[in-house]
Amino acid sequence: MACESTFSVFTDPLIDEYTCVSSSSSTTELLTAKEMLSEELSKAEEIVTSLNMDNEGLIAEEKQCRFCFSLESKSTKGYDQWIIPCKCDGSMKWVHQKCFEQWIALASLNHRNMCTFCG
Repeated sequence: MACESTFSVFTDPLIDEYTCVSSSSSTTELLTAKEMLSEELSKAEEIVTSLNMDNEGLIAEEKQCRFCFSLESKSTKGYDQWIIPCKCDGSMKWVHQKCFEQWIALASLNHRNMCTFCG
């Protein structure tokens, strides 16, 4: 919508329909335009919030060994393989294979057969 003999609060042509106000516009028309802008802003904020929440799940969680607590990025044991030895999820699921083998060798018989976290 073009603004003829009117002024625009913003220069963006996509929002001219909300911001074009003639110099003889009444207070009611100005309030209506302001309300429309507020509604559009609220909708945009909701979309941004929704997108941010969706993207949080996409961020890859870094692996951390539950036995030695070293992070994948800080690990000096670059040759170690990461395994998931049980049904644990989240940060508890990853272990170095060598750490797991060492734990099996040192754990009592009861602890070897069942994970104390997921059963």
